[in-house]
Amino acid sequence: MFIIINNGGNLSNAYSTPILINFFKKKKLPLMIINSRDDLPELSKYKKKIKGIILSGSNLSYTKKMCICKINTNISMLLNYNIPILGICFGFQTIGIFFGGKIKRLTKINNKFEDIFLDTNHPLFKNLDQMSKFKQYHNDYLADIPHNFKIIAISGKTIQGIAHLSKPIFGVQFHPELSDETGEIVLDNFIKFCKKFKR
Repeated sequence: MFIIINNGGNLSNAYSTPILINFFKKKKLPLMIINSRDDLPELSKYKKKIKGIILSGSNLSYTKKMCICKINTNISMLLNYNIPILGICFGFQTIGIFFGGKIKRLTKINNKFEDIFLDTNHPLFKNLDQMSKFKQYHNDYLADIPHNFKIIAISGKTIQGIAHLSKPIFGVQFHPELSDETGEIVLDNFIKFCKKFKR
C-alpha cells in the first residue's frame, strides 16, 4: 500500500495532487489518501502494509506562516516507521524544515519547465539523463540543506533534490507528476525502491 499525504486541501481545488493520485491508480497500486492530520493515527493500523509515503505539494507557504497546524508539519510519527518517504515541492520543503533547513521566498512564482542537473547514481533518478527537464511550480525554496542530507538535484544555485544520508527519505522541489514521461520515471523509480526496501 502507498500513502499520499494530501496537503493541497480540497482535492477538487488542488493543482497537482489529483494527477499524482491518478498516476498510482493507473498503476493499479493500493493507495490511501490522508487529507487531515486527524487521520494520521489511522496509519498505525496499516504500518506493516505501507510500502511508501508521498508528501504532496500545496499552495501553502512556510514563509507566510500559513502551515503551523497543517498535517505535513506532523511527520515525526511517519519517520518512526522506517518507510521510504518522498516529499514533492511543499513536501520537500517540509522535510527540509523538519530536519533544520531554511526556507526562503522567491520574488515571483516559478512556474515553468526547467533543466535540472541530477545525480543519476541515486535510485530516484535511474534511467534519466544528468540534465533533465521538470516542471516547477513554487513560491518558496530550500535555501540551506538540512543536517544529515546530501544534494541529489540542483538547478543553478537552487537545491532541487535531497536525500537523507542514512534514512530512506528523499525530496524534490520540482513536480514529477507534472513533468510528463521524465517525471513518471522518477515516480516509477520511487515505487521500485519502495518495493525492494527492507525494513
